[in-house]
Amino acid sequence: MAFESQAAGAVGLECLLAEMFTTQHLADDADLRAAHMSKGMGVRFNVARALLHGPELVFLDEPTSGLDPVRARRMEDLIAAERARGCTIVVTTHDMTLAHRACDRVGFIIDGRLVEFGAPGELCQQYGRREVRVTWDGGGGVYPLDGLADDASFHEALRT
Repeated sequence: MAFESQAAGAVGLECLLAEMFTTQHLADDADLRAAHMSKGMGVRFNVARALLHGPELVFLDEPTSGLDPVRARRMEDLIAAERARGCTIVVTTHDMTLAHRACDRVGFIIDGRLVEFGAPGELCQQYGRREVRVTWDGGGGVYPLDGLADDASFHEALRT
């Protein structure tokens, strides 16, 4: 990563590297070769590499893939901080929760064509369903959100 920083002309290299490794919680593994990293560490390492030179535009492909819930939330916080800095971030994801939290606009691509574009909340209202899906070993069910508190079959499913 030091080589990439020098090649990109990053100023204050040691400070930038330390900040990125700290932000991505990689400081304890700074000497680990990328080929030996777990999937989640690799994702965090690649995001740190992408942000190292303070870009105005960055593309992140599934930035929470392979991350546990705490690190995924930290990634969302990092995306928010970069947006606040003025960076435009394009995120590709199948995770609508991430898209809703981290993006101001969302596009749906089907078969390589952009078929819908808008604010995440608006698209959720337009295409979402007012239902709760519950799954457990050996079964599952879908229950309408309206009247859920009084739905006897839902209460029974929770007891199962």
